[in-house]
Parts: sequence; C-alpha cells; structure tokens
Amino acid sequence: MSPKNVNGVNMRKSRSSFKKPLKKNPRKADAYHHGDLKQGLLKAALRHLEASGPETLSLRELAQELGVSQAAPYRHFKDRDALIAAISQEGFEIKYQKMREAMLATMDRPVEMFHACARAYLDMALEHPQHFRLMMSGTVCPDEDRPDLMIAACRSFVLLKIMIQRCQRAGVIAAGDPNHRALQCWALVHGFASLYSAGRLEWTGIHRENAAAAFDLMIEQVRAGIGNAPLPSKLEFVPFVEGESAKRVQLMEVLEQQLLGETPEFR
Repeated sequence: MSPKNVNGVNMRKSRSSFKKPLKKNPRKADAYHHGDLKQGLLKAALRHLEASGPETLSLRELAQELGVSQAAPYRHFKDRDALIAAISQEGFEIKYQKMREAMLATMDRPVEMFHACARAYLDMALEHPQHFRLMMSGTVCPDEDRPDLMIAACRSFVLLKIMIQRCQRAGVIAAGDPNHRALQCWALVHGFASLYSAGRLEWTGIHRENAAAAFDLMIEQVRAGIGNAPLPSKLEFVPFVEGESAKRVQLMEVLEQQLLGETPEFR
C-alpha cells in the first residue's frame, strides 16, 4: 500500500511493517524504456555464435546475460528459430546495402561495378561471419512462414540480377538469361567466401596477403568467360517454376520493379 493512502489503516502498525519497494534492475528498466531489448538480444546472440553453433542458442540464457526476466525475450521472438531468422534477415539486409552502395559508386564503369559487387559480398562475409554462416546454413530457411526473411533474401538476388543486366547492356557480359548468369556469379563468389572464411584455401596458396588479388583475378576470369563459349544444346537449363517456386518467382518480379522504382539509376 502506498504511504499516500493511509486513511482507515490501523496507525498502530509500525512503519517497519510496510515493505520497501523492490529495487529495479537498471539494465532491465533501461532495456524496456529505451526499446533496445530486441537489439540487445541480437547482439548477445551474435556474441554467443562466435564461440558456439546455433543449436546451443537459448533465449533464457540470453535473458540472464542481459539481466531481464526469462519471459522478456519472448515479447520479441517467439522462439529460438525466430531469433535466428532475425539474424539471418539482418545479414541479407547488410549484404544488400553493401552491394547497392558498390553499384551506385560505379554505375558508369560496368566492369568495375561487376568487381565491386563481388567484393561487397566477400567483405560482408568477412566482416559479419556469424550472419554469413546463418544466412546459408539451412538452420532457418527463407520461406512463406518467414516473409520478412524471404523478402530480404530475394531482394539481394534481384539486385544481383539488375547488376548483371546492366553489364549485359554495356557489353561486358554476354547475353543470356540474367537469372542464370546471376546464379553463376552468386555460386562462385559465395563458394570463395565460404572456403576462405573457413581457412580452407591456404593449401592452394591463398593467404591474407594475396587473397584480394586471387579473388579479383577469379572474378575477372568469370566475367570474361561468361557466355563467350557456345554450350552444347543438351546442357539446356529450364527453371522449375511450379507451386511455391512460382510464387517466389512472382515475388522477385515485384521486388525488381520496386527496386528500379526506388533507384532509377539502376534502369
């Protein structure tokens, strides 16, 4: 009972019988007051992922680390997978922003733009290794149950496709299905980034001192070789676009128009 509401109370009750208000955990109060608990959980999860895998991630342990109640994290993430999905989404958004900035800085130099986008992908992988591992780990995949994550993943691929189309129009990449060309580039750059970040390229002679040069040479070889040699007709590739795949193709078409509308320079 508050000291202000004392009417009708037996005043013979000693002052000591009134319980002192509990002292609030300042970290918990700050987190709720400033609305940064969600970001705090994301940062704490990334620290955890530096030393361990996503399978050991625990919302309750993160709550204990941040000094909040065990129920508090569930106001932002319904379960561990939701937290992992949020980290993955953040990773795709970082990758998208880096690639977009690289494109805008090199719009009038298509060959350089091709290289800059590839380096932006590699930089993201090396600067944000926990995000990078989760994005492609299969632990939580972009799908219709996680629309925000799926949109973030699709946006970065659509941006890559737009870059390929600009390079094709400039004549620095041969004509052909831009989706397939984008897939070629993505697979190659992602493969290098994954192997290098895992320390699996040292036996090939690629180390910190020469990794950038090795990467640039590989990217230029790919750019110069894409579509320049005729393929046997039996190697024809027909994308599967039925069911859920068809919905995602439609989503990427919508996103492409949105991106071109947001950044007319990409047209």
